[in-house]
Amino acid sequence: MVAGGSSRRFGGARAKQYLDLLGRPVIERAVAGLARCPGVDAVIVVVPPADVRGPRAASLRRLDGVAAVVPGGDTRSRSVRALSLIHI
Repeated sequence: MVAGGSSRRFGGARAKQYLDLLGRPVIERAVAGLARCPGVDAVIVVVPPADVRGPRAASLRRLDGVAAVVPGGDTRSRSVRALSLIHI
């Protein structure tokens, strides 16, 4: 799951993946949905590099189905490429 963006198109003031949606961050809701999908064995979450070692990533690692939280690139395509290099 690629969530490593800076939210520039969203205004950039706050990262939209961490915004609250009915009591939970958007990213947590998305991870939970993916983890429940048949055929999905594990979810790898790509986040902004600055967030990999922080409390946000620690919270994501505790979610059911999350195999890894990895740093993204400076563009979406580089983040997707980072995701494709992970082996679980």
